[in-house]
Amino acid sequence: MQIKKHHLISLKKKRISIFFFSHNSFHFSIYLVGPLGKTSFKLSYKVFQVFKIKPLIFFITSDFLNTFLQILKNKFIGILKGFYSLLIVRGLGYRFRRKKLYSQLVRIKVGLKHYYIYKLPNIVKMKAIKYRLFLLCLEKDLLPRIIHEIRLLRYPDPYKGKGIRYYQEPLKLKVGKQR
Repeated sequence: MQIKKHHLISLKKKRISIFFFSHNSFHFSIYLVGPLGKTSFKLSYKVFQVFKIKPLIFFITSDFLNTFLQILKNKFIGILKGFYSLLIVRGLGYRFRRKKLYSQLVRIKVGLKHYYIYKLPNIVKMKAIKYRLFLLCLEKDLLPRIIHEIRLLRYPDPYKGKGIRYYQEPLKLKVGKQR
């Protein structure tokens, strides 16, 4: 399969480059490169009915136009600002730590003898400081999935509040046994 580069659009003020590639007569890809990294997504000519009017102008008619525009908006926000989240761990002996200096491995200790090692995708940037884990991601749909997997290791306890939770997450504690 030979990939042909169709167009390159460069926005100097925002430092964004946009590449359009045509894989075959049914699919094409859009690659976005920005200050935080690069991202891409594939589209189908059949689904979106893309018509070329001029070399740089595309006319899209489809039921999925709003979805396409929302995906494109999220990709632009991802490469310009990024999507971020902060996780906090509470409990005796609970810690976050980066496995090696420049690796994507997080060592999570959550009150057991052993610790969990979680491998983050290359798109996600991370900073781990004792009780805090700061995650920065280029894709909006990937970040909640990663956070959910990390939180499943030790969900916050409803009685003592120990576990992994979002920063400033409201947590209602239950009343324990009364003597």
